[in-house]
Amino acid sequence: MARYLTKIAISNLRNIKMIKEIDFITERLVIFDGPNGYGKSTVFDAIELLLTGRLNHFYEKTYNRGVESLKTIANDDTKPTIITGTFTDGENKFEISRIIEWGNNIKNIIQYKKDNTEEIISEEYLNNILHIDQNIFDIGMYISQSDSLNFLQRKYKDRKNTFTSIIKTSEIEEKDEILKKISNKLNNNIQIKKEAIEKEINAEKQNQQKIESKISKITTHSSELTYSRLVVAKEFDFDKKNIDINIPFLVYEKKLSDIKKYIDAGDDYLNIIYNNSIDKLFEITDNQFKACYYREWISYFNTKHSKYKDLIELQEIRRNLTSKKGLFINPFFQETHSDIYEIYKDKLRDIEILKERMSTRDRKISQLVNQRKSLSEEHKNNGILDQEQCPYCGVEHKNLDEAFEALSDKLEKLQENDSTELKKAQTKLESFIYDLLLPEIDKLLNSEMLNIGNYKKVQSQFQEDISTLLTVGEKFGIDTFIYNKQDKVDFSDAFKNFKFKVENQKKSVSKNLSKEEMQVLNRVHKEIYTENKLNITTYDIERKLEYIKNQYDNDLFSQKKISENKIKNMESIFNAFVKKSDRMASELDELRDKRKKALNKYQSNFIAEIKIALYVISGRIIQTFPLGIGINMETNENQLLFRVENKQEDIFNVLSTGQLNGLIISILLAVRKTFFDADALDVILIDDPLQSIDDLSAHSFVDLLGEEFSESQVFLSTHEVDKSSLFSYKYRQLRIAYKRVNMQDEFLKKNTE
Repeated sequence: MARYLTKIAISNLRNIKMIKEIDFITERLVIFDGPNGYGKSTVFDAIELLLTGRLNHFYEKTYNRGVESLKTIANDDTKPTIITGTFTDGENKFEISRIIEWGNNIKNIIQYKKDNTEEIISEEYLNNILHIDQNIFDIGMYISQSDSLNFLQRKYKDRKNTFTSIIKTSEIEEKDEILKKISNKLNNNIQIKKEAIEKEINAEKQNQQKIESKISKITTHSSELTYSRLVVAKEFDFDKKNIDINIPFLVYEKKLSDIKKYIDAGDDYLNIIYNNSIDKLFEITDNQFKACYYREWISYFNTKHSKYKDLIELQEIRRNLTSKKGLFINPFFQETHSDIYEIYKDKLRDIEILKERMSTRDRKISQLVNQRKSLSEEHKNNGILDQEQCPYCGVEHKNLDEAFEALSDKLEKLQENDSTELKKAQTKLESFIYDLLLPEIDKLLNSEMLNIGNYKKVQSQFQEDISTLLTVGEKFGIDTFIYNKQDKVDFSDAFKNFKFKVENQKKSVSKNLSKEEMQVLNRVHKEIYTENKLNITTYDIERKLEYIKNQYDNDLFSQKKISENKIKNMESIFNAFVKKSDRMASELDELRDKRKKALNKYQSNFIAEIKIALYVISGRIIQTFPLGIGINMETNENQLLFRVENKQEDIFNVLSTGQLNGLIISILLAVRKTFFDADALDVILIDDPLQSIDDLSAHSFVDLLGEEFSESQVFLSTHEVDKSSLFSYKYRQLRIAYKRVNMQDEFLKKNTE
């Protein structure tokens, strides 16, 4: 069942500040009349905002720069605009409120209230509730005062797109767009694949040309080529019967060319190597040569280091022993002459004990003498006792000074006895040193004098590693470079003789070779000649190169055949791909064409359904008798035109403004007559386009509304009292409920209150 709007409440919209409610209850015609400027269009704007959330006629491009914001329609843009509509479907009532919060980002909130339940809904859900959408609203529900002729001013193609949008072909068009993208993607991929295959074919053709160019340069060989190995003992890549032709020919050519250089160098290379080894030998330090020369001595002394270190130290001890008669430490002497060393040690210890004893007695005697002197002086000076009375024991002496001196003499004799004893002990020690100790030390040092000298001579070479010298110098007789006891030649002379002898062995070189040449020949010598005694000539090298080249030449013919087959195969694949891809693209284009034709037919059928209704309705409203009875609607694939009889031009520049407004109304009613959901919001909104329609057309229009659209809820505005009265009269005649709302009276009533 159809939906109807029974009440609307508006706040904060244009000149409406507080909530303004308008009840419609059961009226099928609501006329908003009164002078301009009292809010007739505001009511229509409120209904459009409520149902769609936008104002289609709002023009935002008034500024020189930027755009004007929709919030200019708010009475106070710091507060929300709220529009609430009460709807009924005959049995149930529900409310829909749209709350618009103004700010930098305008926010739309839609509230749906039914049976005491309330929820926030989307635009899509709102359309589902009312069974409408923006397209049907623009074409089949609302004619705006300021934008009534916008549809007819559009290009023919845009007219058709707008008109047919109400049958919801967007899904079909979206699928067609998807097919278009698929087609473009397919064609693009096909082109990429074609170019890739063509690139491969061209690359292979270039390869074939290179092969043919190489074949053209093949020369016949001077004689029949037979396989023979250059190196029998070891196998090399270049010396195989069937070489690996995947390795570039230049690799084999380089290796054989290097061998040829080795052969051409002849003895010069070996002589340079030999001479270099002599130079390398004498790059070794003289210290190592010295260690090599005295290697037998070093070998001998390596096991007797401690002995000869002690003997060298003993020499120093011997030099200082007469002046420094102290105990010396020398492990070797202590071990070999332990009895003598122990006697020497005991004698030194006795002297030290005697010195220590003398030191203690002398100290005590000195203290006693000093104390006696102090006591004697004190006795003489204080006068307490008699001069001859002993201050210690009190005994009187005839001569106290003589008694004092007698005791002093006795103490001095004690000191003299100790000194005599010490001198005797020291005399015995000296006799022991000169008579026994020194002769034994001299005897020991003299017996090792030669070895001690030799040890000192090679002492700085003990840590030298001569293994490299022995290896490098082996072929130059380094093993004979050794100290000979019979000849007793010193190292410096022996080294001069050895060096002169070896350097005289250098061989003559006819041609010096560069560092780079030597590196090449070194590699050849190491890889090929070191372990193999070969007798290879340059002719052998040239024949080997010819043999290898012949295998590459034979392979070129095979490569040419392979390349020809490869090109043939790729061209076959390319042709098959082109055939298949062209068929796929053609089938996709055919599918798109069929869908496009079907869509055009569907749209044409839709327009054809409206065409008759438009012709009849426009004939009744416009009354274009001089130009024909009604308006014809014609369409093709991309255009929608409106024509009158006997005219080829579109009606926009043929009809008057009043007639064009009549046509717009006719289109709206024709759409509703042929294509309108029975359950949809059955509302017709006409905002004052009647001002340009003549009285005859107005009479026809109201008759048409009353007879054909009596169940529709019509909202109409006009500032013309006669037209308002006409519509009221006609609806009253037809016994259809109507209501007149004079917006000036409403304004005055509100201000009076």
